[in-house]
Amino acid sequence: MAVERSHPTQAISRPSPHTDGSTVHSGANSAEISEPEAILDLLRSTAAEHRENSISQRTRQLYSKDWEHFVTWCEFAGRTALPADVETVMLYLADMSLQVDEEGNPAFTSTTMERRLSAISRHHRDGGHPSPTRDKQVRDVINGIERRRQHRPRRMRPLLLDDVKTILAAMSYPTWPAGLSAARDAFVLLAGFAGAFRRSELAGLTTGQVTWHPHDGLHVFLPSSKTDQTGQGATVALPYGRYPHTCVVCAWVRWLRVVDASERGRPAAMRAVRSQPPWEEWQHVCRSGGPELARDMPLLRGILRGGRLNPSAVSGDALHVMVKRRAAEAGFTHDIGFHSLRAGFVTQARRNGADPRAIRRQTRHGSDAMVDVYDREYVPLVGNAVLELGL
Repeated sequence: MAVERSHPTQAISRPSPHTDGSTVHSGANSAEISEPEAILDLLRSTAAEHRENSISQRTRQLYSKDWEHFVTWCEFAGRTALPADVETVMLYLADMSLQVDEEGNPAFTSTTMERRLSAISRHHRDGGHPSPTRDKQVRDVINGIERRRQHRPRRMRPLLLDDVKTILAAMSYPTWPAGLSAARDAFVLLAGFAGAFRRSELAGLTTGQVTWHPHDGLHVFLPSSKTDQTGQGATVALPYGRYPHTCVVCAWVRWLRVVDASERGRPAAMRAVRSQPPWEEWQHVCRSGGPELARDMPLLRGILRGGRLNPSAVSGDALHVMVKRRAAEAGFTHDIGFHSLRAGFVTQARRNGADPRAIRRQTRHGSDAMVDVYDREYVPLVGNAVLELGL
């Protein structure tokens, strides 16, 4: 009896290992290979191809990126990536477990960490080294991370509208050079609250991405964001405020006027700042738009000593620190940061009766899941039947 086998690259015909002396073929166009080493080379090639096909191309790409991430971390931490010891992998997991995103959620999910362990294990096996990821201590660390995440995560306290007003009222506007940063920070606070922006989105804006609209207020174009990695872009509307103290369009105009004056020199900037009225005396200045500035100029810039504007854009981390500092100066002692503005938008909107879909139009969340989180933690009475009990 003859047993038929096919191979994608080459066919062989050789003596069968069966005791009956039958021959093993691999196709009609078989070529005789009598040397055992040639047969072994072909089998090695076949085994390598099968091993290559053991995981998908997508998984292979992810493993490659995961391994690069681990190697980079090891270089930063002064550890050896290959071969890595058990402690190195444990420290790597611990570092990932401490990192959070702008909303206070874990930056790396348990699934991501497990996949990175698989990538580390595979590279060690490929290099002929035992995998440190199989050690019980590593499994204990990953299990401990998962158990801890079952508890309530730390979140930034939302800043509601009255809170934002309190912070704005504590800032000094007509004073040089404090009024320079006050004009910028007032716009950041009101835009961060009304636009539910992530700090990276607001920090990355250029003047050309914000346009004045006679009916809507401001249109802010975001070319990409955390939930829009394909770069389709989104336009966030910031409407005219009913009151000048909380009108984000007025705050934008005041900031642009200060920036425009700064471009003409320090004396002009000083006059622009000192001409600003105190917060409680603000009037609407938004109906004619702001001055024309270069469209590629960073909208939010750092402020150097002496009141000079840094030509570079302010960072998202700097905005986070600013919100914490301004809140502390106004008397807030809670865990507050830039995300408190975005969380405050959701919380205030829910308290005022907005439905989740209307909220997501501004926050650009992909689902109602995060809105549900705020409902549970900060707006527990919205839609709650306990209010219908007649107590």
